[in-house]
Amino acid sequence: IGDLFDDDIHPNDIGAYAITCLVYAVIYQRNPRELPYKLIVPDDTLSPEQSEYFRAIAWDVAASYPRSGVPAQ
Repeated sequence: IGDLFDDDIHPNDIGAYAITCLVYAVIYQRNPRELPYKLIVPDDTLSPEQSEYFRAIAWDVAASYPRSGVPAQ
């Protein structure tokens, strides 16, 4: 959790990216793997591998939760 949040409630840039991937998947019902990996922050803290991980997890979560409206894969 500490890697995704600045404190007990506020996400850091990486946490916000992970949340954004999930929101994208649900709203647009498209796989966030289609998105570019680049997270533009001053310290460039997100690697391509981390980005791929969060995009894959977001899609897996959205597609496996029936109430999201995303078709199961």
